[in-house]
Amino acid sequence: MPNPNAIVSNRVRLVWPRERTAAEALRGESGLWAEMGDGRTFRLDPENPRSPGFVQVLEGLEKLGRPVYLEVDAESQAVTRLLIPLVGRVNGLTPVEAGLEVGFDPSHARHLLRRDAPDFAVMETVLRQALERRTPILLTDDDAQEIVDVRFFRPGPDDGPRLSPKATFGRSGKARFWRSSGGSGTGRSGLGGGSGIAAYRSPPRSRRSTQ
Repeated sequence: MPNPNAIVSNRVRLVWPRERTAAEALRGESGLWAEMGDGRTFRLDPENPRSPGFVQVLEGLEKLGRPVYLEVDAESQAVTRLLIPLVGRVNGLTPVEAGLEVGFDPSHARHLLRRDAPDFAVMETVLRQALERRTPILLTDDDAQEIVDVRFFRPGPDDGPRLSPKATFGRSGKARFWRSSGGSGTGRSGLGGGSGIAAYRSPPRSRRSTQ
């Protein structure tokens, strides 16, 4: 079954007293919260050394109206993992020994849905329907390009990005973490170009280092 502690939202908004900076709010009594498109809120844990980085990513996603994937602690509702979903269309499915290799437009990478994933059957069904119907989806994978979440992309009136029947939107490259760059930006994943966010490469590992 799908991860019950995983949340995917078409948009995200950071909530904190705006007379403070985000860094100050993170350490403050009222704290700093991520509000999803459906109104649910999740706490950024000041004791988690990754939270300042989470905040910077979330600020960029909020500014650009981009989707987000979060995993949260079931008891504290604190954010424990953050990934940036790809938005686009499936252009091919190839059975391989480890599972199902997914071609995804406009990504140049091959994304793997592992057969031993707990919700392999559910995600395979979504992928096959998306391929048949040319329906856009949100695809979230890790640094090893192993898929952790797949769901249909149904944007609301205020959500982005938009997809036309013939054109798709998404990012090239595989950067997953972000840091402040003083506004220079690299343009990768659509988070550069004046957003104040630039790509950061995590240390080489077989799995994403936020786990």
